[in-house]
Amino acid sequence: MDRSVFTYGRNFGVRLDAPCVIWVVSDGRTTAVVDAGPAPPELARPYHPLIVRSEEEVPQRALGDRGVDPERVELVVLTHLHWDHCGEAAAFPNATFVVQAAELREAVVPVFTQRVIFDVGQPGYGPRWMPVFDRMQVVDGDVELLPGLDLVCLPGHTPGMQGVSVATAGGAYLIAGDAVPLYENWEGDAHLRHIPNGIHADLRTYERAFRRMEEVADHVLPGHDPAVFEHTSYP
Repeated sequence: MDRSVFTYGRNFGVRLDAPCVIWVVSDGRTTAVVDAGPAPPELARPYHPLIVRSEEEVPQRALGDRGVDPERVELVVLTHLHWDHCGEAAAFPNATFVVQAAELREAVVPVFTQRVIFDVGQPGYGPRWMPVFDRMQVVDGDVELLPGLDLVCLPGHTPGMQGVSVATAGGAYLIAGDAVPLYENWEGDAHLRHIPNGIHADLRTYERAFRRMEEVADHVLPGHDPAVFEHTSYP
């Protein structure tokens, strides 16, 4: 895809292979998952033609290769309900899914520019979060999910965007989802301290979300940057 989509008009014509990241968070006793990736390409491609996936990247296999059985995962946090973050929700048949109330409302009747990425309005193909609606834990605002695992509201990209702050020996790592799609967004440039995602619902709330991230995060992990895979684990 064009890098400018993520970087608010910068980098026009620069192509990027953007991974859709599923995060595993564990303290050695409890395991949670953050985001559920896109739908299988054969389902998503008519509406999202850029999606590709190898056999090794199928969530059940990728998680299994890391010792995680999706059927035993009890908690999945959805940073937001765009198609590429909740597409494989059904792969976690015994999990509770945590989503912000503002996000769920927006996903039902999204702003017109985001109807396609919420999978609203495609004949015969609906939002991939709907099959797990009865297993959603709907929250409103910042929440401590577990000791050392906190939800942080980061609206702007979508009205109910949330990050996940993980307390570690190396400080607080914030899984920022698409509030920070690339490291470049967080690092900024000569003109902006932080660069917003070009896909957004409200820039004023987005600006406040950046300030909130500065307050809570020692490290920020982006949602679509290939560089996150330079490490197999954090910290």
